[in-house]
Amino acid sequence: MARIKPVLDASSPEPRPQPKVSRVSDEKFWTFSFRFFRQIEFFGLDGANISATWFSSLFARFQDLSDKKLSEFLADNATQGTSGYRFHQINWRQKNIPVQRADINWLPKEYLNNDVEYPFFQFQISKSNGRIIGFFDENWNFNILLLDPLHNMQPSKSHGYSVDPCSPLACEYTSLNAKFDSLNGAECDSENCGYKAQLNSWEQTQFYSQNVILHFLESDMALAAQQHIDNSKVDSFTDIFESGIVYLNEQ
Repeated sequence: MARIKPVLDASSPEPRPQPKVSRVSDEKFWTFSFRFFRQIEFFGLDGANISATWFSSLFARFQDLSDKKLSEFLADNATQGTSGYRFHQINWRQKNIPVQRADINWLPKEYLNNDVEYPFFQFQISKSNGRIIGFFDENWNFNILLLDPLHNMQPSKSHGYSVDPCSPLACEYTSLNAKFDSLNGAECDSENCGYKAQLNSWEQTQFYSQNVILHFLESDMALAAQQHIDNSKVDSFTDIFESGIVYLNEQ
């Protein structure tokens, strides 16, 4: 069941596909999903030319589009192309493009192997702030696959078709997770090798867990919990959480 109808666009070397707007509810606004988002080489957030203000521009674009009805946006070629969005399908034949559709191999095959119903699109944050790459799923939610802060997806002739380096930027949890993974399976014949000491050191930071739960505490509750730890009633916030589970199980 086709969802995309190619429409010729004289400003692009490839046809610009236009979703069949009759299948989009007139009341549906742009919605975004990060369930398939990844960082990969050339499409990461660790780069010399990526500033903190870039993230402000990114969220401003999300807010801007979230206030627009999707059917109206997709029906208006002028809005897509000339109003600052430059919304169009990825040209996989672009010179020096550093990635191909098949490289997005974390995407489920029902999407990845169906480029007719689920083509990949990009739109710009601003002319100098790169692009956002993703696709519309069966519910017309725009699934973000990659962020392209340095405009590497479609290298331009005006910049000599150059691709600028940027790499994945790890958060605190993923950094700790990678450290544990690097030690997974390591062998230690001596109690003095430091292996166990290093693991204990990381665990005591209370940032790493195989099951992570992020939860907001009011300031008085957080203070009370910390006092229980300081008074040696428990060793950590994890102990407090587990004690609560035990208590509830016994009721």
